[in-house]
Amino acid sequence: MNTRYYVYKLKVVSPVIAPKLPESLTKEVKSYLKSINKYTNEELEHLDRVFLRFRDPVTNLVKVFIRGTTIRGAIKVAIGVLGRPLFGLRIIGAYFSENSVKVYTQSLIKNGKQKLFTYEFIIPGSEGVVYSLDDLESEFAYKVGDEDGKSSTIRKIRITLPIMISIGAMKSKGHGVCILSK
Repeated sequence: MNTRYYVYKLKVVSPVIAPKLPESLTKEVKSYLKSINKYTNEELEHLDRVFLRFRDPVTNLVKVFIRGTTIRGAIKVAIGVLGRPLFGLRIIGAYFSENSVKVYTQSLIKNGKQKLFTYEFIIPGSEGVVYSLDDLESEFAYKVGDEDGKSSTIRKIRITLPIMISIGAMKSKGHGVCILSK
């Protein structure tokens, strides 16, 4: 079965920091990173946050992956419909090359004790691809509930590209700003 994907560009403006994954998943990703000699053993040992890796459905290469739900949520925030059901907008995810990911170590001192956090991040200037099953510039419907909670209205919205979205960890500190475009 051939699936038709709509392909978009995702340009990183500020570092996109890897999400906190379950320990078992982090361990699996670290095992993969070791198999491709991405980092030294010391870096791998201290790595707290990593990006998932999945096979790109078009190129068939294993790449750094950001979930479609993450991209979808960021779009919903950008267009002002967060927390409302949005119909359509089926996004597979974003894929980046291994060369766009680096490791960063941050030292925090809390209650007089130093703690190191090491995580992957996608460097600014990197460009990935986003695959979607829907044309992102088509019209989407979302539901708006009345204050009484008993009735709701369906409204329509159209996304205009390019659009600036924020993804990944530490968005409140200005990280994860990206531009999604055709």
